[in-house]
Amino acid sequence: MSINTAYAGNVNAIDLITLRQINPAGPAFRCHLIGDDEPTGGNARWDTLERPGRTSTIEYTGADLHTLTLPLRLDGFAVLPGGSDMTVEPQCAQLQTWRRPPTGTSQPPALTLDGPLRQPPYRPWWVITDLEWGEQVRGEGPLEGQRIMQEVRVTFLEHLQGEVLRGVTAQALAKAGLK
Repeated sequence: MSINTAYAGNVNAIDLITLRQINPAGPAFRCHLIGDDEPTGGNARWDTLERPGRTSTIEYTGADLHTLTLPLRLDGFAVLPGGSDMTVEPQCAQLQTWRRPPTGTSQPPALTLDGPLRQPPYRPWWVITDLEWGEQVRGEGPLEGQRIMQEVRVTFLEHLQGEVLRGVTAQALAKAGLK
């Protein structure tokens, strides 16, 4: 990723993406989409079933989860009153925090994504699976050493809750001594 200096400080509402922690409810922030979003997955999965003495057949076994990779820019150039810069350290820290389960929980938080993205029409929840940090600009003066711009490539995986076995199935497993 390379920094487009002509872009620095220009806000384009068309490319703004909102990342919002949804489960559990939490913080949100906006950043710029600086390239093409890359959706993958969501495809049908098929297994080939061999049938001795006959032509093989296929069986539908489910669908893969969607993955979405976004090239993003956290931009604090000249956004405060008077045209002064703002640090993006809190947003960088938030991205890191969203990768791991919060203390006392078993999984990282789920997020929603809003903006001009090619995501499934049902607007799934997402979890972050990878961060690739790119170019950055550090501040001067009162923001000495702090990032005022950071590019990052974020990979999201569709978040679906697993189902818990209950009822007759769980009872049958218990009777068989398998639970």
